[in-house]
Amino acid sequence: MDPQKLQELFEEKYEKQLGMTYQVWLAQAPQTEDAAYQELERLNQKIEQSIDQRSNNNPPDFEDKINEQLERLRLLYSLIEEQFGLGNPDANW
Repeated sequence: MDPQKLQELFEEKYEKQLGMTYQVWLAQAPQTEDAAYQELERLNQKIEQSIDQRSNNNPPDFEDKINEQLERLRLLYSLIEEQFGLGNPDANW
């Protein structure tokens, strides 16, 4: 994705929800398609773990933390997909 379009997309759709600036995202974002696929796989595993934790009988405050973490992971996943024009067929959440 063109850097200008990526910055606009990030600032419009992700910056507020993720609570980070575009520059911070660039410093930690995958730089290649292979790295993006690896990060998507890692995020998918964390999402599945969070879903598993959420299905246990947890106190409401712990449940809220899990849901916040889950939303953040899903946002990061979506951002990487959009940035590289990818999709992970193994994502089953």
